[in-house]
Amino acid sequence: MAIADVASSLYEQAKSGNIQAAKFYLKTQAGWREDAPVELSQPDDDRTWKIQIMRAKEDETIEPTDRVVEVARPIS
Repeated sequence: MAIADVASSLYEQAKSGNIQAAKFYLKTQAGWREDAPVELSQPDDDRTWKIQIMRAKEDETIEPTDRVVEVARPIS
């Protein structure tokens, strides 16, 4: 139960714009690596970020997936 609570909290934090939580989640759940390219695009309203999820292939190259995650941009 505690693990599920922590996982839910991490996921919610990532969705609400906590960049560290998003990075940790993507590294542990989506195979994301620091050296993998990530495409970020900002819509005109400047309130959300879109992150294109990339997939590591067996030959150690990467390719984009159809999955795009939108997260709230942190307020400065």
